[in-house]
Amino acid sequence: MGRDRTEPWLQAIRGRSQELAGALRDHDLKYAPSILELARATDPDAISSDGQVDPWYAAMTQSTGDLTAEEEIYLFAYLLARGLGRLSNGPAALMRLSFAKVHHALAADRMPQDGWRLIRNRLSFVLPWQEWDRCWRVRSAVGEQFVDRNLDTADFLELVDDPELWWRLVSDVSHVWGGKKYLKQVRRGLEAGGRDPGGWKAAALERIL
Repeated sequence: MGRDRTEPWLQAIRGRSQELAGALRDHDLKYAPSILELARATDPDAISSDGQVDPWYAAMTQSTGDLTAEEEIYLFAYLLARGLGRLSNGPAALMRLSFAKVHHALAADRMPQDGWRLIRNRLSFVLPWQEWDRCWRVRSAVGEQFVDRNLDTADFLELVDDPELWWRLVSDVSHVWGGKKYLKQVRRGLEAGGRDPGGWKAAALERIL
């Protein structure tokens, strides 16, 4: 179904969060350009999340259709902003889906300004001379979310598949209040059989802990 056929429907039900949640969760709304238009028209917390799976996560993992690189980055920024909020019932899954892509876009200076504004509104206050390091701010925010909410360590282990980014992430988490305690739980998860091909995740944790 193309944009010209879906957009009038989106316009009609944009303010009906329960219906939209159901459409996303049940894959009735899975055309990627339409999902993008809905994201542009709503706040990340606008759609309710009262089921077992976050509606946005359900829609994105089954989406069809093509987006431009910039549109895709914006949508991942939206998902990360939702994951950093307090209304989703699946923040870990949303961050697992979006964090690495957002971080790589920021590092390559490919994040559109409207996407950055979504994320920036969810970040902790920093001193003016710290504002430039967007990657660090996002890593710290994601780490704080996992630690503060004691999110599943299995999801934390799946956040990145990049050794350098993993090192930076766990290093930042180690400076969060309660971060080292949480990382010890992550290490126990690895010892219990967590996925770690090459052993570099465990090696980084050993260096930090």
